[in-house]
Amino acid sequence: MSHQSAFRILSYNIWFDLFEMERRMEAIGTIVCRRNPDFIAFQEVTKTNLQLLMKQDWFSTYQTTRTRYDFRYFTVILSKKRIDSEERKAFDNSTMARDLLSIDTSISLSDHVTVPLTVATSHLESLPDYTFQREQQLAESLGHLASRQNVVFTGDMNIENKIDGQVHVPAPWCDAWPVVNGLMPEENGHTWNPRINTMIPRRATQPNRLDRMFVSLSDFTVKRAELVGNEPFDGDLFPSDHFGLLVEFEAFTNGLKGKSEFKIENISNSRRPGLFERPPNWKKYIG
Repeated sequence: MSHQSAFRILSYNIWFDLFEMERRMEAIGTIVCRRNPDFIAFQEVTKTNLQLLMKQDWFSTYQTTRTRYDFRYFTVILSKKRIDSEERKAFDNSTMARDLLSIDTSISLSDHVTVPLTVATSHLESLPDYTFQREQQLAESLGHLASRQNVVFTGDMNIENKIDGQVHVPAPWCDAWPVVNGLMPEENGHTWNPRINTMIPRRATQPNRLDRMFVSLSDFTVKRAELVGNEPFDGDLFPSDHFGLLVEFEAFTNGLKGKSEFKIENISNSRRPGLFERPPNWKKYIG
């Protein structure tokens, strides 16, 4: 068994729209080949865009979770590691067939140390009116995954600043982006940015960090987080209406380990009754 002390996860809403889909999927394949993530979480996967991705050479190097063609679009996880088990758990409060998809695998750190890893993804309820459903789905997901030793929950969370506000996840969970990039450069993490991305309708004006990666880890730390697909690949064409989120993790060294390392002020807060701290004027965007 090969050993590794680091791994990468790519989360990407690849957009179900048929507009330039073949060329866009080729561009996403190029990103995958260049970045070489160990795990990929795709959202807004359709039968059509998945088939286009499956035709590319890199796709065969991954194991893939089972697809669901009973809805217009769905989520998929790809893994270079053996998938020991997978689970798809539907949200009872969803009117959009949203669910929580997770896989269990393991990482071999040495001849004598192998640790479990859970990778999960979701596409939480969309649109302003569904802020409470979105919050409930996030809480349900974090609670369902909380007992795992090392878990990464990522995807299109649809969290909008003007409606959902600041997110307070319960310790030991934390948001990977501000862990390594700080709290101030929030705009650098905007995966939905109509000021840059020409795939987004002009009526959408406010950038948001819709796509996030929440982690609860005992044996790894977040090393780096960056956006991908945030530049046009041809003229003004982008791979998707979202940018992708790529996060690199590394194993703890020199005896430094423990989930308490991830408790960061203003990121984790287990004392709040809810996860969303909505701004004072949030209701004016509803209905």
